[in-house]
Amino acid sequence: MVKAPAATLQGAALALASSLSFAAVPAPDFVIDAANRVGPVTPFTSELDLLEIFGSNAVKRGQLNLGGAPCEGTILFPGTDREALIRWRGAFESPQAIKISEPSTPWITMEGVSVGTTLEDLELINGRPFVIASYDLNAGARTLSWEGGAFPSELVFDLGAQEKPTGEEMKGIRGHMTHLSSDPLIRRLRFRVRAINVIW
Repeated sequence: MVKAPAATLQGAALALASSLSFAAVPAPDFVIDAANRVGPVTPFTSELDLLEIFGSNAVKRGQLNLGGAPCEGTILFPGTDREALIRWRGAFESPQAIKISEPSTPWITMEGVSVGTTLEDLELINGRPFVIASYDLNAGARTLSWEGGAFPSELVFDLGAQEKPTGEEMKGIRGHMTHLSSDPLIRRLRFRVRAINVIW
């Protein structure tokens, strides 16, 4: 019987161990099914669960600003285009809100929306005009109501305008905090998705 060299056996063993340890950590997907999950994160996922799945390099604590007062939360995949910010209920036990805003992010909703999707495409996917809210259109807007369209209520988009309203246009909407996506002014400002928010 011919024996394989010890170095060959050792190399094979290391390769097998490496493949097994890598396989033990599931590759994340970046699909957002807003009613049920954001990749590996569900309404029942804890920070400890994420640490067990991805390790401490991919799960960090930090101060988050997701609207309202800053709070301590979790940064998933920090410093990468996959970064997601998580605000929790209780002691990091249940996600309350998740925000994704990196321009080249691979995160994408089940409906096909990612950062950079146009307002016109949102309206097309939703199947009807929807309502956005803004205190200042120059600073951006946020989706407020899908008006019975295709998007789930858990899914909220922050929008940024590519064009600026004129002084006369601003005078014309003074006192109006909500607007239909089909409004000619809103269309002219060429809004795009600036951030994806899932709120549970």
